[in-house]
Amino acid sequence: MISRLWFALILSVPNYGLLAQNGDDYNDNQFPPRPTPEWVEMADQGAQDLRLAGIRTPAGIKVEIVAEEPTVIDPVGMTFADDGTPHVLQWTMASQSRHETYDVTFQNGESATINRMWKNTPDELKTLQDRDHDGVYDATETLMDDLEIPSSVLLHDGWTYLSSLGHVVRRKQSIPGGAFDLGEEIVRGLCGFHHHQASGMTIGTDGSMFITSGDDDNRAEGSDGSRATVLRTGAIFRCNPDGSDVHAFARGFRNPYRDVAFDPYGNIFHVDNDQEDGSKFQGVRLMHVLEGADYGWRLYSGAVCCRTDFVRGAVFGEKPGKMPSMLKTGRGAPAGLMIYEGTAFPDFVRGLLIYPDVYRKLVRAFRVERVGSTFEVVEEFTLMTSDDGLFRPCQALQGPDGAIYIVDWRTDSGGAGRLWGDGEHGRIYRLSWSGTDSEPAIALQPRDSWSKLNQASDEQLWETLDGPDLPIRKRAIDELDRRCDGDPSRFADYARDQSHTVPGRIAALGGACRQFGADSLELMVEMLADDSPEIRRTAANAISWHAGPDQVPATQITGLLDLLEDPNPAAQRAIAMMVGQLAGNLPPESTLRRDVAARLFQTMLSVERTDVYLFDGFVRGIERIQPEGPAYFTNRLTDSGSESSSTAESDRAREIAVVGLESMRTRSAAAAIDALLARDTSALTDDQLARVIATYRQILVEPPVDATALADWLASHPDADVNVRITAFETIGLLGGADEQQLAETALSLLSVDDEQARTRVIAAIGDAGIVSATAPLVAALAEADRSDAERQEIVSSLAQLRSQPLPFTGLPSPPGVETVLDELAAIAIRADAEPVRGEVLALLAQVDFGKAKPVAYALLDGHGEAATANAITVLGANPDDAKRLGEEFLAGKIDRGFQAQVVEVLLRHGGKDGNESIEKLRQQILKGGLLVSLQPSDVRRVEELVQTTGDPSNGRTIYFDTQRGQCSNCHQLEGKGGSVGPDLSKIYETHTVAKIIESIADPSKEIKEGFDTWNLLTLDGAVYSGLKMSESEEEVVLRDPSGKDIRVPVSEIESLSESKHSLMPEGVVSLLDYQEFLDLIAFLRSREAQEAQ
Repeated sequence: MISRLWFALILSVPNYGLLAQNGDDYNDNQFPPRPTPEWVEMADQGAQDLRLAGIRTPAGIKVEIVAEEPTVIDPVGMTFADDGTPHVLQWTMASQSRHETYDVTFQNGESATINRMWKNTPDELKTLQDRDHDGVYDATETLMDDLEIPSSVLLHDGWTYLSSLGHVVRRKQSIPGGAFDLGEEIVRGLCGFHHHQASGMTIGTDGSMFITSGDDDNRAEGSDGSRATVLRTGAIFRCNPDGSDVHAFARGFRNPYRDVAFDPYGNIFHVDNDQEDGSKFQGVRLMHVLEGADYGWRLYSGAVCCRTDFVRGAVFGEKPGKMPSMLKTGRGAPAGLMIYEGTAFPDFVRGLLIYPDVYRKLVRAFRVERVGSTFEVVEEFTLMTSDDGLFRPCQALQGPDGAIYIVDWRTDSGGAGRLWGDGEHGRIYRLSWSGTDSEPAIALQPRDSWSKLNQASDEQLWETLDGPDLPIRKRAIDELDRRCDGDPSRFADYARDQSHTVPGRIAALGGACRQFGADSLELMVEMLADDSPEIRRTAANAISWHAGPDQVPATQITGLLDLLEDPNPAAQRAIAMMVGQLAGNLPPESTLRRDVAARLFQTMLSVERTDVYLFDGFVRGIERIQPEGPAYFTNRLTDSGSESSSTAESDRAREIAVVGLESMRTRSAAAAIDALLARDTSALTDDQLARVIATYRQILVEPPVDATALADWLASHPDADVNVRITAFETIGLLGGADEQQLAETALSLLSVDDEQARTRVIAAIGDAGIVSATAPLVAALAEADRSDAERQEIVSSLAQLRSQPLPFTGLPSPPGVETVLDELAAIAIRADAEPVRGEVLALLAQVDFGKAKPVAYALLDGHGEAATANAITVLGANPDDAKRLGEEFLAGKIDRGFQAQVVEVLLRHGGKDGNESIEKLRQQILKGGLLVSLQPSDVRRVEELVQTTGDPSNGRTIYFDTQRGQCSNCHQLEGKGGSVGPDLSKIYETHTVAKIIESIADPSKEIKEGFDTWNLLTLDGAVYSGLKMSESEEEVVLRDPSGKDIRVPVSEIESLSESKHSLMPEGVVSLLDYQEFLDLIAFLRSREAQEAQ
């Protein structure tokens, strides 16, 4: 809604400064590219293998196909055993798939419903063998053939870990070489929907497991009953390998698919999939992941996938408590991140962050450098790309031989729409360094180099820790841990010895954490004073993650507070998080809890707010002390300051306390704000008070925050600043649960404010709060033609929420709202000055009373313009008899041919439902009247040739944006222009071949992008609606129809709601074009120059 977008903007104060530089604008999909390294010069790999023609990498890199069909088909994930054996996940083809749910009962008796996908064939885990030892895998062995859409596989300590469908499981063989008959579910309650499901699993050197999960609600439960709930956003969780002690590590991701990546110093990085809506949330984000950080993404309330919460969400740290990423890299579908830390490439390759992009069909590489407490991208380039339309790189990983392996799903899929490939293809590539004139070739290591560590002596293993190969170092720690049998002393000795490399010492600290006791704690405290800031940071993290509630006494915590002044920002942030964690572990009666919060706040006052991660570390440290931390912020808001403080100092401290409070995410923060509103808040400016009140909406907990205290404050402060009152009113509307009668008087008074933007915010909040007594004033305002289009559209949106609903428990109807003004709405819909809102008014009228809408819609079919006709078709199409009449009138020439696609769409809703299938026959008859597009291979090849020789991209652009003939821009954005019902088509020239574009036009239902599934809703009175499911709650379902209008239907009026196999994109959408115009349209969609020249 426009008003909510505007409100989100005005309250989105910069988050302590932004990291964006060099002309970066977070509203853009992609930041200006960082410099390309001088050594990068792209070369085609076809010279060494004709099968690789069209694959390009930097010169010096050699690409080899080490596995392909029929050995691997539809590979989607891979890992290596220590002996070098590849383990490959394959998604098998299926004839059916659907969205389902299942219930989880937690150990404390609570339950949750998990969204998941289902298909009618199981998936497989296989190993690959090289029987003739020529470096190419030519045989497989199936280990598991009963898997359900697994995302990733991890091998650790004899277990095979698998992530899928909202949980992580592990299996092992009771008899070596036998069946995988032992299994455990170690973490459950995670996001389980489609490609957003729980996916990544990574083991750190300290033995912690990091699990990534997408943006449906995450209610993680570990094997020991530990819980970590993160609602409406994706998250990274940390736990032990057995699933115990699960914690939320970081949040604010949309879909952090597959594994996080560690650098040699233990810093964590990842990449987040973007939202395809053309907004600022479009664009992949490359991230430095820090503990406690929130990267801003929020899923809209009631949605399962792919709907942005513009009020709560942020994309690049533009709201308090939300962190920026390092870089926005444009549209894409990244499938995990790797950091190359081997020795089989030159030094300039080591340390590169590498991710495969399934959608854009390339593998990208980035170099980062430390800046303050985080990192910035200083170089970027394409590591691998291909002209092959089947190229879909879905994983990059380092092998035991030091090579980089790329898993190629190798399918004609247009992205993440299917849960299998084409059932025919698959490849795995090996990248190695073949040399250049200035950099000689480097030989690969043996494929069993990891397993050889098991036979190495202790001395050899300790020497390995100083080596440059991170995977080798990690496995050396694993082996040393087994040999040390829980004794950390050898690790401690190594870590204390400053003659060793810092990465080696950090690895030793990780080993000392494997069995964390008093000796390990003593070591970490000692390391907090080390000369290396990376060692100090690692030690602080270790104490935060592993020290138990009773391990660090209050006296020791007091002694650690002076370390908050650490001169290194990265170490300082970790120490702030550490002392907050330790204080939060103290008994509730300890006064040291508040003292630590105070010390953190005082130190925070001296922190440069431009280092957003450092500042955030202090905020999160205070947040960990519950409830004293949030309460300390609110207390500072009403304190007058010490006698020695100047007014400027007090004002600055108060502003920082506001920013800290705005960043809170816990129930105790809401309680602290409740208490604050009961006190004198005159020390706060109106802007500060509004921001504090808006904080309620950022606190997503179960059960939801109670708005009673805020409603009481609003009722008792009628003379407060208008913006503050509106902010409170909006917040109550979003939270729900307040007394409508208590709010009604406030709502009506605020409707009369002069400022249009303020009024529009009030109108939206009236709908959210369900204040039906405001219905008549809203309709009266709607009838005023001098109101802006934006305000009138918001009125209709609000009225749509003011409907009578069955009351809980009794089932009796609530007081009517919009039902009382249907005649007024009908009169408005037919008026000439209603054009800007006619469609919305007519749609609302039809949803409430189709009988009253029907004569209005027929009246609008003739002589009221194209927009009115389109609206009438959409409304009448909900009824099968009227849909049939529309089809007959179209064939009779009474409806312009420009509406063919809309007529076909409404007939599709009802085809075959009237007993003799006459509606379906009518639809087929209409489709015969236009351009037919064939998908026969010979016809597709002919189109490809003609697009190259006769296609005119310039004319194709005109057709694309013609809302009647091409109709593409009605639903799809391209380079920032067009509708938002369908997926954004920007950069389609990179992602889709001519054949795939033709398929998407001729058979749009063959592959439907996740989040763009069509849902059919049948009401009790027989009306049928089709659209994207925007949200579903206990009260209503909201669909978005092909014209972009929202259809709100109370649950009490729904007969059935089902997912359709048909795309919302109508068939015959290009039927009005002639053949040459069709070729021109395809030429435009394949032309980068024509699209970027808009």
